[in-house]
Amino acid sequence: MKILKITRIKNCFSNNYIKDIDCDTNISKEFITYLHQFGQLRYFNFQKPYFKLIIENFYFLEGMEDTKTLRITLTQEKSLAALKHLYLLLQKYNGKE
Repeated sequence: MKILKITRIKNCFSNNYIKDIDCDTNISKEFITYLHQFGQLRYFNFQKPYFKLIIENFYFLEGMEDTKTLRITLTQEKSLAALKHLYLLLQKYNGKE
């Protein structure tokens, strides 16, 4: 899974930054399961399964299975570090540690 595009979403209600991350492949159940080792994972088996990964005091990541978009919510002061962390998680998942 590779990042193709990152789009900032405007958020007027808090100090958080929200970014949509477009990936080159669909989010799979296997990928969602992989994320569990990095934080608190919540998985909701709706008609279109939804997940939310919470990495305490850093960021949270959410998305829907079988789509190509992840959404990351982070604070301004940790935004660069959080995006780098996510990039490393994706590299590790792809077997390119």
